[in-house]
Amino acid sequence: MTTFTLPQIKAWTSPSLFEEGSRWFENDRVQELREDHGAFQGKIMVRDRAQICRFSVTPQGEVSNNCPCRTNRMEGLICGHVIAIA
Repeated sequence: MTTFTLPQIKAWTSPSLFEEGSRWFENDRVQELREDHGAFQGKIMVRDRAQICRFSVTPQGEVSNNCPCRTNRMEGLICGHVIAIA
């Protein structure tokens, strides 16, 4: 499985979204994680429901967020869901 360094992950998003995703990870909210040739999919328990999140990373290190959440869809930001499963 591909691994990322903490500085790499922090550089993807804002400090507040990084903290949000870190809390989900630290509180064992990540339920599943799969990788297939640089494409990642994970399930995060947020409140009382599961959020399926997908992202990919190019060989050049660019992140493509495919999460269906509002932060990605409306704001175009790398969301806390991506941070949690990274």
